[in-house]
Amino acid sequence: MLILATIAAFTVYSQLSDLQKERYLSLASSDVRGAETAKGRVEGTFDDFEVAMRRPIFGHGLGTSAEANFHATGVNQLSHNLYTELLQELGFVGLIIFLFYIKTLVKNFRDALRQFQSSGSTPQRLIQLTHAMQVWLLMNLMFSLASYGLSSYEWYLFGGLSVALKRISDRYALAPEAAGAGARAYG
Repeated sequence: MLILATIAAFTVYSQLSDLQKERYLSLASSDVRGAETAKGRVEGTFDDFEVAMRRPIFGHGLGTSAEANFHATGVNQLSHNLYTELLQELGFVGLIIFLFYIKTLVKNFRDALRQFQSSGSTPQRLIQLTHAMQVWLLMNLMFSLASYGLSSYEWYLFGGLSVALKRISDRYALAPEAAGAGARAYG
């Protein structure tokens, strides 16, 4: 697998434009154009944390990341890390609530997948949908380390879809025949 991953990485890297190559190289090398941007993101995260520590319990208020940064550092820019944005806007209380929300999302998707797989009559598309949602959630969690987005739609969509999949999986667990008939009636 490591050999295949290395071959794939070299293949993908050879297909990148010069600008894209520089952006990836700037993560590890300081003598590449764009290295200041990568350094700025790291330093920006520490600056954002310092801004958040001015009001650590409840934060500055929802949607105030750019304003809080401006008043503290003179830079009118949102935090480019979802977790420091959460700290700035909602404090540790809000961050803890959001982390429990993420835990609930993961649990709902995991439980739904387990119930779908244990039921012999679950349509394959529901299992595949649950896998896809888990991958999208993992991608979003990693991407949120380098982007803002507390107010982005996907967090609300994740919540709704996790509850919907969990309810559908509960139906399959209780009465697979009835759930299957209901699923066939709706498409």
